[in-house]
Amino acid sequence: MMNARNTSNNAARGGWPVDDISGLALRLPEVEAGRYFDAQAKEAYEQSLLKWPVLARLMNLVPRDEAEAQAAQDARQESGVE
Repeated sequence: MMNARNTSNNAARGGWPVDDISGLALRLPEVEAGRYFDAQAKEAYEQSLLKWPVLARLMNLVPRDEAEAQAAQDARQESGVE
């Protein structure tokens, strides 16, 4: 699972930063990556659910039946996520 600490560690070992916030934190020590919301990570997660639906179902990341699917869709609409 990726979080601010894992992202920073990956980038510190010479890897690419996973998102803009961690990349900026590497260059500016004043930026605390854990204090910022990263929309890129959320968007990447949502896109991966669409790209690999079978894997998402196997990992129980998406509902399996119609009733659960409708409930999840309603919850997303209420929160403003499409």
